[in-house]
Amino acid sequence: TLTIGGQTLTVAQAGSDGSTFITINNPGFETLPSNVQWIDCSGGGAATCRDTADGNVPGWTASSAGNIGLFQPGPNYFTLPLPAAEGPTIVYINGGTLSQALNAPLQVSTVYTLQVDVGRRLDNLYPSPPPTAQLFAGSTLIASATGAQPSAGGWTTWTGTYQSSA
Repeated sequence: TLTIGGQTLTVAQAGSDGSTFITINNPGFETLPSNVQWIDCSGGGAATCRDTADGNVPGWTASSAGNIGLFQPGPNYFTLPLPAAEGPTIVYINGGTLSQALNAPLQVSTVYTLQVDVGRRLDNLYPSPPPTAQLFAGSTLIASATGAQPSAGGWTTWTGTYQSSA
C-alpha cells in the first residue's frame, strides 16, 4: 500500500538488471471522475482556479472527503506552469491521507524508490507538522520520502528508498 500526505508520486523498483516501474493508477491526478463537481475558486486564485473538495480522486482512497480533492490552481496559488504536474490538475490534502494499494509484491534484494512532488501554495504557511509520504509493504512502513520545504508557490521532489533483504 502506498500512502501519501503530500502530492504526486512515482515508485520505482530497481533490480540488478536495471529499473522497472510499478504501476500507480492516476499518478499525476489527471484522470478526472466522470461526475466531477468543480467549485469555482477564482475569487482568490484568478479566473482559471477550481477545486473539488469531495475526496473523489480516481484510483485513490481518501480518508477525509472535505480535506482532500482535485485542484486546478490559478497563478495566485502557485507559480505557473506547474512543474511537478503532468497537466493542470493536482491533488490537495489538508489533513487525512490519500492512499492506493499497489499490485506489486515485495521482491527480495530489491531497492524501492518513492518520489513525491510536494508543492506549497503562495498564500499558505507551510503545514506543521509537514506532509508525509510513506511506502508500506502490507501494514509495515518500509520507506518515508522526505525533503526540503518547498519555497512559496514552488515545488520540491522528496525521495525515500528501501532495500529489501535477500
